Formats: sequence, structure tokens, C-alpha cells
Amino acid sequence: MGIILIILGVVFWRSASFLATAVQQGFMANSEVGGEPLQINFPELLFVAKKLSIEVSQTGKSSAPSVTLPETPVITTSSEGIATSTPVVGTTTIPETIVENKADLSISILNSTGIKGLAGTLKILLVANGFTVSTTGNQPATEPITLIKIKASKKSYTTSITELTSLVQQKYTVGTTEPLSEANTNDIVIVIGEK
Repeated sequence: MGIILIILGVVFWRSASFLATAVQQGFMANSEVGGEPLQINFPELLFVAKKLSIEVSQTGKSSAPSVTLPETPVITTSSEGIATSTPVVGTTTIPETIVENKADLSISILNSTGIKGLAGTLKILLVANGFTVSTTGNQPATEPITLIKIKASKKSYTTSITELTSLVQQKYTVGTTEPLSEANTNDIVIVIGEK
């Protein structure tokens, strides 16, 4: 009878360890999984957690909930061959994810070509795709190709910047992106060039 309890305890412990590892790997940073932002469906997470008797709670201002796994027994055997079980509770915090909102980026479009209306036309395209264009205007110095200047503090918006660059490239040849002063009132400045 004691051997059966030991075997059942070990099977339960191994199963719980496997599940805990699988859940932890599911919430790891996505740099190992294609670089896409991690999206968590919290209603489904809470539903699954409830079914598995896992306590999920959110504390403080952080959007990352704390997950407490159910008690997992640690089986030990004494020198007399008597198995004892000690419960262990584990807690892990789901890493907080940053969800990009491209509408949060303030964009200015400057026309350096002298051809009227180019900044307004590009604004229509960007706004139709969910971006916020705060100003349009002209730049006196002509640029040979289109430039996109981005504040260093906004470089983390990689998906939005890639989409923005792709939209601008539909109309213009874009050179390398350049840094934009943090003192600028806009997050991104697009200077339309001759190409």
C-alpha cells in the first residue's frame, strides 16, 4: 500500500511540475518565439485557472496578475521506508506586456518638394490606417529622399513604425530612419523628399 502511495505521489508531483513548466514557458518573453508581442486572453486564462483550481489575483497598479499554483506535495521517504508528503505552494508572476497603440504616436509631415498637397495626401493615408497626424507643413530645404525621424523613446513601437514605414514606402523612397530630438513636440517627423 505504501509503494502505491509513493508512486501516486510521484506521478502527481511530476504532472504538476510538467504543467507548471509548460505554463511558465507559455508566458516567456517572445524574443524566442518570433518577436511578436505576447497577447494574453485574460478571460480564457481565468476560466482555465478556475478549472484547474489555480488562484489568480491582481494586486497593486501592475497589470500583471499573480498566479498561485495549487499545493504540490513533495514526497520524502524515511530510513524506515515510510513515505511522507509535504505540500509546497509556488507563485509566479506573468510578465507585463506592452501593447502598442499606433494612435498614441504624434506624427508631423513636412513637404520639402515644393509640390503642393503632398503632406495632406500622405496624412489622409496614415489617418485612414489608424495613425495620428498632428501637423502638416513645408520644409524650405529640399531633401533628395523621404526621411522618417523618430524619437529614441518611441523606438519600442516596432510594429507601428514598421507599418508606418511600409505605408510611406507605398508613395516615396524612404532613406534610413534618423533620430529625432526628445524636445520635439511630435514623436515622429516625416519629411517628404523628391523621390
